[in-house]
Amino acid sequence: MNSARRKVENKITVKNEEIQELKRRIAIISSEINGMKEALKYIPRDGTGKDAAKKILRSGSIAEKAYKALKKTGKPLYIDDLLPLIKGKKDRTSVANVLAQYTRKNEIFSRPAANTFGLLEWGDTPPAEKEKDEDNETSFLQD
Repeated sequence: MNSARRKVENKITVKNEEIQELKRRIAIISSEINGMKEALKYIPRDGTGKDAAKKILRSGSIAEKAYKALKKTGKPLYIDDLLPLIKGKKDRTSVANVLAQYTRKNEIFSRPAANTFGLLEWGDTPPAEKEKDEDNETSFLQD
């Protein structure tokens, strides 16, 4: 009978050792996952490129209408200047809140000044300003 008891105790010991090894592996894998999550903070979301609006914005939404209006003007707009360009009846607070949500997530829209919205795809210089700069650079040739 002692040998049967010893066999069961040995099996318990082996299983406890397996559990300890699995816990060690879980701890290692968990730390790897935490490292990857930390690295994700430094990698831009897919929603920051030129095609971001096509991927993220729902058709007919306030954000899509604002995106199209900004794209058409080619420059950042103050919220009161943007509202008339958005088709449909939209109140100032709703539009500002929707666009602010995107800017906080660093997706699609930028906020170069208070209550002024632009597009991330423009970078630091919107298309309208680039055209002005190009005109200024070549104006001395025309004189």
